[in-house]
Amino acid sequence: MGEKKYLKYIWTIALSLEVILYLIFYFFRLKICLFNIGPNIIVLGLLMLILILPMMFFDYVNKTLIKVIYNLTIVVLIPIIIFGYIMLYSEYRYFTFKSPNKLNTLVIEEKTFLLSGWSDVYEKKYGIFIKQIDGEISTDDGFRPFSNETYKLQWSNENTVIVNYSFGSEEVWKSEVINFK
Repeated sequence: MGEKKYLKYIWTIALSLEVILYLIFYFFRLKICLFNIGPNIIVLGLLMLILILPMMFFDYVNKTLIKVIYNLTIVVLIPIIIFGYIMLYSEYRYFTFKSPNKLNTLVIEEKTFLLSGWSDVYEKKYGIFIKQIDGEISTDDGFRPFSNETYKLQWSNENTVIVNYSFGSEEVWKSEVINFK
């Protein structure tokens, strides 16, 4: 019985974190990013806990039909959710760069889909959150300049960075000026 109690606590914490992260994104447009692990995988992990743990701790005395329906629903939903995640978010990669005096942190979210590639630009806020700022880096044929280390950062000052990056071939380089404030 004590084990189920702890599972309920874990489930309650996971559910609370999921709701809190959603509210923080909805009201403040902040996403969580821990150790370059993107927000989508964190939310997916919490969602899996929220879906799977009730299979272990809910008491279904004389309610085997409810248990069977719930378990079958979860068994069908989990592969669909994981497939959706793989199709939509598995190619996202995160790179962080600190300004010279370490006052600002630039976070690049590198993405590809089929023959397109782009990167969204974020500023790290409050230690574990990122907030999107103006600037987008686009590439040709799904090329990843940050993964392939074909970029150069030049900090003009603490609030401005110039990102020079390969567009997809060695000959073509582009620049993006990113301002923090």
